[in-house]
This record gives sequence, structure tokens and C-alpha cells, in this order.
Amino acid sequence: MFAVSLLCFSIYLRAQQPVFRNYTSKDGLPSNEVYCVLKDSKGFLWFGTDGGVSRFDGYNFRNYTSVEGLADNTIFGMQEDKHGRIWFRSFSGRLSYWANDSIYSIRANDSIVSYLGNSLVTSFYIDSGDTIWCGLRASLGCFKILPGYTEKELKYINLNIKGTYIMRLEGDHVICGNVLGKNIETPWYFMFNREKLTGQSFQSTSRIKNLRAAGIGEGRVLITNGRNIVLWSGSSTFELPELQKLVRTEVSFIKQEGTQFWIGSYGSGVRSVSIVKDKMIAGSAALLNGLTVTDLGWDNEGGTWFTTLEQGIYYASADHFMIKTSVADSGQFTRMKLTALRNCLLSSQANGKVNLYYPDSTLRNIPVESPKLRAVLAAEGTPFPIIFNTGKEFIHNQFQAHAFFRSGGQAIPLFDTLKNRMSVDWFGLDSLRGKIFFTDRFRLYVLSEKEPTLRFLGTLPVRVYSIYIDKAGILWMGTLNGLWSFSEGKFTYHGSENPFMSYRINDMITTKDGLCWFATLGNGVILKKDGKFTKFTMKDGLSSNNCECMVLDKQNTLWIGTKNGLSSLRQDGSGKWIGNKYSLGGDLLSQKISELKLCGSDLWIRVENLLLTHHLPMQSPGIQQPPVFITSFSINNKSYRTEVVPQLDYNENSFRVQYVGLSYRSFGKLTYEYKLDGLDTAWHLSQNTSMFVAFLAPGNYTFRVRIVGENNIRGETAEVRFVIKKPFWDTWLFRALILSLFAGIILVTVRILIRSIRRKDERKSALSLQIAGLEMKAIRAQMNPHFIFNAINSIQNHILKNDSRTAQDYLAKFARLIRSVLENSKSENIPLVQEIETLQLYIELEQMRAHGRFTCRIEVEPALPVYEVLIPPLLLQPFVENAILHGLWPLQDASGVIEIRIRKRNEMLECVIEDNGVGRKASLWMKKHTEATHKSMGLSLTEERIKALNTFNNSVANLTIEDKVDTNGKPCGTLVTLLLPLIIAKVHQ
Repeated sequence: MFAVSLLCFSIYLRAQQPVFRNYTSKDGLPSNEVYCVLKDSKGFLWFGTDGGVSRFDGYNFRNYTSVEGLADNTIFGMQEDKHGRIWFRSFSGRLSYWANDSIYSIRANDSIVSYLGNSLVTSFYIDSGDTIWCGLRASLGCFKILPGYTEKELKYINLNIKGTYIMRLEGDHVICGNVLGKNIETPWYFMFNREKLTGQSFQSTSRIKNLRAAGIGEGRVLITNGRNIVLWSGSSTFELPELQKLVRTEVSFIKQEGTQFWIGSYGSGVRSVSIVKDKMIAGSAALLNGLTVTDLGWDNEGGTWFTTLEQGIYYASADHFMIKTSVADSGQFTRMKLTALRNCLLSSQANGKVNLYYPDSTLRNIPVESPKLRAVLAAEGTPFPIIFNTGKEFIHNQFQAHAFFRSGGQAIPLFDTLKNRMSVDWFGLDSLRGKIFFTDRFRLYVLSEKEPTLRFLGTLPVRVYSIYIDKAGILWMGTLNGLWSFSEGKFTYHGSENPFMSYRINDMITTKDGLCWFATLGNGVILKKDGKFTKFTMKDGLSSNNCECMVLDKQNTLWIGTKNGLSSLRQDGSGKWIGNKYSLGGDLLSQKISELKLCGSDLWIRVENLLLTHHLPMQSPGIQQPPVFITSFSINNKSYRTEVVPQLDYNENSFRVQYVGLSYRSFGKLTYEYKLDGLDTAWHLSQNTSMFVAFLAPGNYTFRVRIVGENNIRGETAEVRFVIKKPFWDTWLFRALILSLFAGIILVTVRILIRSIRRKDERKSALSLQIAGLEMKAIRAQMNPHFIFNAINSIQNHILKNDSRTAQDYLAKFARLIRSVLENSKSENIPLVQEIETLQLYIELEQMRAHGRFTCRIEVEPALPVYEVLIPPLLLQPFVENAILHGLWPLQDASGVIEIRIRKRNEMLECVIEDNGVGRKASLWMKKHTEATHKSMGLSLTEERIKALNTFNNSVANLTIEDKVDTNGKPCGTLVTLLLPLIIAKVHQ
């Protein structure tokens, strides 16, 4: 209400047009011929056109036609009932309504059309009992339709009159029409009460043409017959001839809003009036003059919507900025900014003249040298000096600077030296010292009372955009790369002192209480207070971070012009600065604000070549966030009502939702915050109005969405719920079945494993017996009779030769060997050092028997812990025995050599036995052609032991035997390589 009244007041005083935004079929309307507008209980706007109805959410028009179920595409009237249904009155008389995003026609429509004939439904109303009342033109009366809305519920009412009737229903709601007869043009009017159908009649001098009626409270009704307006109050009537002077054509509608009445007319726009004590008081000048305004309505933000027959819809925001005029002069602009005087705005032109803009008038093309301009400047009482430019933009030598000061009540030109071909981009006044500093694009100058000659101070270090002089006389400059100062003939850069002062500074303001404001390009507005810097950006409510200009009004509100609209910063009760955005409306919203000026109580805004005004103080748009609605949601492309909580199968898991925040002044530039409980724990920011998630897991889900507005204030949350059920295999019954089956499988598996383990134990026992037998065979092989016989025979020979010492040594070693073999055979594994000692005893006995015919070397890797490494007993001796007896003994000289090398290789124990004997082929030939005295079983038994150990211990022991050949290919020995698992004994401390 406040916004509307203020809009009327501003329009009436200024005779200016608000900034409109026009919506047409190019924006999605079904037709530019629009008849009516309705705001529903949620805040959505509905428009009736001759191409269907349309619901507007600030983003898109959702259109409904006969294809969607509308009874007729030409809609003259709309109303919302108590159930939230939107009813539509069509040109044909048929009625339909919208509910849950679907259109339904009533079953009585055919009867309505049959009854009407050539008549028309002029008005309708749905009362609190859901009864539909319809007023008719050129009929016998009116009719009502009871709930059910079939042919049986259609009740005709014969009024038994000839003339015009108005029927009062509930409160101030009425329907109207007229009855056929010879005296249809008579000036008789009849007022009826719906309960008794009794009425009062009154006579008027007006002729009936296009009947409109509106209840205005206190039992009064405002009635128009097309041209004249009659006020009926009780039993009295008052004609309002004053309106005839304003309404030049037939009235198209009457709309009440508080004490204001809006009257539309064909081809003459719309205007407002007030009625006080049954007298009309003219309100606004005509808006949208030249158009037929058919209806108007207001949204929840105070914006006004006008429907027209020619150009669709016009919208004026609650901020109600007014278009003053254009500041262009034949397409040329001056480089000097607009100059704000005390009560008007001065705009210099390219032709050496100026324009003066007052709130109610404009003085154009005033020569700079004229006495008229000097008189205006002197009468303004504006603080002097007044400095501005004339000349064409980008033609530097055509610029001319002008300066005036006041003397004796007159405006006198200041310093003739300024009348040269130069421009003044910026100037600053040092009143304490009587100096004026000037800059053009490249240079800095000064004028002083003591030296009235323009003096050059220096070349600017960088492009300057704003200047001011502090109390100490220091000149401060906002430049392309931040803040500079000039003092005592020196330029100083301050951008390195603080990063905030390194941005491009487009404007600067200082206040009496020591605040310094800086408008930057890209970094918002920066406040310097007590040496501390605070930055305000879009997060704090600014329209953009690219700020162009600033002004500070008398209420201590800082107004900021940006590249994307107007913003303000004002302090709340706690001293915190709060940011606000203001919509300029129309197509100007996204355009750059070039200049802001204050003249008295008016804020002047230059946008491109348009000059806008607004009377201060301006109403703050507030921090109340617009509502948000979930308009639809679907699962696997199947739609559900938002109030329903669907129970879905596990494979119904693709979720899509659409939502909208209802803010028409934001023009679709809202920021939303949403999350899907059950999937997300954090909120997500977006400007989209839909969200899609596929392959959701079973569970309970709640989608929530809200609007994040200025200062990060959150609005109310809208939500929708749904449940995705678990698949049958994820139920408790199925789990119990699976557990039972699994338990059975485990039981069977355990039994099988037990049997397998038993069989494995049996095989291990058999292998143990086999290994034990093999070890005993190995012992017997070691102690074979031939070896024992040879040993005893050697001892006997030494005794017979009276070599008792050698015989004793031989006998002692033989005894030690027998003892070592017997002791080692008791264990599965023995230390490597014991195996080596046993080998050494055996080799020494064979060397004594062979009388030094061969030598032997045993090499053990030094790093190998021989006392901790374990090896199966009697494993190497058969290979050494085979090398001596079958490789070295056949040699004819004492050149036989046997080498035993033991080392660690890749976590294995490598044992190498190498000899330079006759080789396996020669040994085999000699066995065949001579009588063998020794048949060795140790080698084959050892190979069987290795296989058995691998099976028993799951190890990878390996044996390889290679025949060595010389360069001529002749046999030269044998190489035996035995790889055993490296077993390290655990040493207990």
C-alpha cells in the first residue's frame, strides 16, 4: 500500500513516467492482448489474454490454453476461491478453473452457452459457500451455479426490471449487468441484495454504454457506464463530472486499492483518483498514455502490473524510479560529469550551452555566457566555485573549462586564464588555503587567491578518476592503480602500504567524522576508519563489485552506482553497515550507472543517456526474503504432488525437482541454497531453479530449498519428501533366508574342510614315516659296508706298515664321523655348521685313503650365520661322495679338486658342489666296462628326500646337476647346485 501511494504521489508531482519493464509475446506471453491480472494466495501472477491464461513466476510464463483444458482461450476475468482454485471467465461465458497444475471445465458450460444466446457474462464472483454468481449484459437477469456445477445446479434469476442492476454479494463484492427491454438506454439503476433479491432504484442522466462497478466500502459502490462515473452511497447518488475532464474515452476498468482508485480508459492509459467525502480528488497524471490499460494489480513486493490491449504487460517496481529526460545533445556527450547544484542539476552540452534540470521542469540550451545562467547560479546559493566543461567528447582541442564564484550575490567568472582550450576532468577545493587544484587527462594545475594564474604542478603518474584535499592540504587521488597523494611537489604511491589501496579507485568521499570511502573497480566499496580498512562486496548486499560512483545523503546513507544497478550502505541500530540493492526496472537493470548526484532531496541517476530521479529518503527494500515454492517433482519422469510422500521401488531412483523463488523485482537473479537429506549433509548454492539426481540408494529423502538474500539472510525453507524402498533381497526375511542358507553352506564346508584336514594329516604322517625311512636309508648309505671295509682296511694297512700315528688319526676321525652321523640323524634340521663339520670329517678320511690325490675347499659366505641357519642332516654328503668316487678317483694324477660353496641367494640357501673329475659320461662308461666295487644309493635317496620335503613343508627346494666341458667340448667335471629354503633358527636370549 505504501509503495503504491508513494508511486501515485511521485507521478502526480513530477508528471514523469516510472521506469517500466514491458513483457510481450516475445517473453513468453500467449498474446499481447491482455485483459486482466490476478495475484493468487501464494503470490504468483496470473494474466488473462485472448490466447489463454498465463502464470508468471518471475522467470517464465506458464501458459494454459484449450489444449490443456481451458474452456475458452479468451479470458476476461479471474478469481481465486477459498480452496486455492483459480477460476476463469471466458468471452463465451464458459467457466473453468485451475487446481494442482491442471485445468478443469465445469459440466454446466453447455447450459450456460445455451442460456446466453447473444448475451455476455459481464462479471462473476465465487462466494464463501462456493456458489458462482454471474452478471449478464442484454439478458433477463443473472444466474448462480451451486457447488457441483452441473446443469441441475444452474439457477436462473429473473430480476423483473428494465435497466441496469448491481447486486451486492459479500463485503464489497458486486456483480452487474442490464436487462433487455424497450428502455434499455434508460438511466435507471437497481441495487439488489442477494438474499432477498430486493433492491433500490435510482436515476441518472448518464446513458448506459460499458458498465463497470466496484464496491468501495462503507456500503458505497462506484459505477461507470463507460464515460461518466456515479458514486452510489446508501440511497443517494453522486455524479463525478470532474472525472470526465480526465477520462477522455470510455472507461476500461475500475480498481480500488485503499483510498486510491485506478481508472483505465481506451487509448488514454490509466490514472488514479481519491474520493474524500463523496468528492473526487485527482491523483496521478496519465500513465501509459496512448495505450488501453485493461487492469492492474500488485505483487507481494509492492510492484505494480498494468495489462494492455496493445503491448502486453508493463511492470513498475516498488522502488519507483522516474525517468526524467535524456541528457544527450545531438548524440554528443561532454567529458565533464554532471554538476549538482543546490536545487537542480547542470549538464553541459557539446555546443557551448548547458541544461538545468529541476524536479518539475527543465531549462535547456542556456549559453554559458548568458546573464540568465549567471542569475540562476547566483540564486541557487550553491557553494562556490562551480566548475564544468563544454565541448565535444574525444575532440580535445574543442573543450573549454568554465568556472564561477559568487560575489555580491552574483556569479562572476573565476580567473580568465581558465578560458583556454582545455578540460577539467577533476577539481578539488582547499578552502583553508584558498587553492583550487585541477586535473585534465595528463597534468595537475593549481590556482590560488595569492597567485591568480594557472600554474602547472606536474605530470600525473597515472590516470586519475577522483581527487580530494584533506585538512592538511594534501591532495589525494584515486587512480588506475590505487591511491596516490601529492604534497610539497611530490607524488607518492600508497598502494603498497595496504592491498586495499592498490585497486582502481573510481570515486572517493570523506566525511566530517573521519570516514573515507573508496569506490573500486572489481573490489566493491572500501571504508577506511581509524586506519583500518573494511571491504563491502556483493556478499554484503551490493549489486556488483564494479563500483563507479558514490554520494552520501543527509541520512548518512551511502549510495553506490555500479555496473549492475544501484546499491546503498546504511548503518543499523548497532552501527553495522547494511547493504541493499535497488532495481531500476525496465531494461535498465543490467546497465552501468555512470553518475550519481544529490540535489536537495532528490537522487539523480545517469544511466547511459537517460536521467532518472528518486525522491529521498528512499524506502529500503528490507531484508524479508521472498517465498520459495517447489513447483513440481518427479521420480523416473513420473510426476507426484508435492504434499504426497511417495513410497518408491528400489529402481525408481532418478529424482528431479523444480522450484522457484517468487521475487519479481529480482528478474530471475535469485541465489538458492538446497540439499537432499539422505544424500547430502551440506547445503549447495546455485542460481538454477531445478535439480536432478540419478541412481539414489534406498532410504528416506527430504529435499530442502531456500533463498539466500542480501547479507546472507536465509528465507523460509520449502521441502518435499519421498522414500525409496529397499529391494526384496535387502529385506529381513530375505536376509534370514540367506543366513540360513549360508549357515548350511558353512556347515557343509566345515565338514569338507575337516575331512580334507584329516586326509592332509594322514598324508603328512605318511610323509613323515617316508622321510624317516629315507633318513635311515641315508644313514645306512653313509655307513655302507664298502666304506666301512675300506676305512678298516686303510687302518690295517697303516698298522702293518708300523704307521701307528696315521692309523690312530684315521681311527679317531672315523669314530668322530660315525658319532656325528648318528647324532645328526636324530633331528629334522641341524645347524649348518654341524653339516659342514660332518662333511669335513668325511672328506679328510677320503683324502687320507687317496693319499692326497685330490684337494677340497669349503667356502661359506661370511655374512651367513652358520650357527643359526638350519639344514636337513646328511643332505650334502651323497653329492660329495659321488664327486670323489666317480669323478676324482678315476683321475691318474693328484690334480683332483672339489669345491663346496655355500651362500645366501634371494632368500634361499645355495649349496654348490663342483669338481674337475672325468664327468658323468666317462664315469658311466667305466662302470659298464669295469667291475664296479661300489654302488652308491645316497644320490637317489637324497633326490627322494628333497621331493618329500617339498611336499611336506610346501617348500621350493631344487636340485640341478650340470656336466662341465672345456673349450674343446671335452668333459671336465660336474657342477651340482642345491637350492634350499633359508631357515633361520630363533635364538632365545
